[in-house]
Amino acid sequence: MCGIAGYIAPRASANQERAEGLRRATAALAHRGPDDEAYFDAVIGDREVGIGFRRLAIQDISLAGRQPMTAHGVTIVLNGEIYNAPELRSELAGYGYQFQSRSDAEVIAAAYARWGDTLAERLRGIFAIAIVDQTHERLVFIRDPFGVKTLYWVSRGGSTWFASEVKAIAALGMPLEPDLAAIARVMLTDPYAGASPTGTFFNGVNAIPPATVRTVTASGTVRDRAYYTLDAS
Repeated sequence: MCGIAGYIAPRASANQERAEGLRRATAALAHRGPDDEAYFDAVIGDREVGIGFRRLAIQDISLAGRQPMTAHGVTIVLNGEIYNAPELRSELAGYGYQFQSRSDAEVIAAAYARWGDTLAERLRGIFAIAIVDQTHERLVFIRDPFGVKTLYWVSRGGSTWFASEVKAIAALGMPLEPDLAAIARVMLTDPYAGASPTGTFFNGVNAIPPATVRTVTASGTVRDRAYYTLDAS
């Protein structure tokens, strides 16, 4: 299953307290990834980035499959599975890419090197992905078309945190106020009509939308691009 936690913050606000918060948030996801715990940090323009990862080793249980994984010019974390990874690996090998693991995370890294964020249209599976692209000074997040794998997002005090579960954000110690209107919509009306694919029961805590590529630039600008729309005809 795996678990992701991380932050994006102005460099001027970097401090030990935030690093400790990342470890608490990652520890809160231990049940999602009992096999390993690892971290990555980087500077992108005016931003500092930190990512923690809890691993459930499936595709490649060796250290070669460890995440955060730095390969093909980027650093990546993946929660989920890419069903067409073997086909993509073969196609990318034809372009000259060489692989050091059997991990589908490395396939995503090579696919990003080849196609940029349009790789999202090529992926088949269930996934929440974060890619640190230091060369182009940006972060890229991708969520699967139907939102099976979650990735929550909250901005407080100039910093943005993201995590696979809200409980990881709660572990940071920041107050989470209940969104009474959202709770009422679900409790007092048709729960399916009241639910939102991006909302939660907490004010200011939202999910990256399904079927979305979210890009964060070096200046902190956030842009969303929908890459899939269900044809209901």
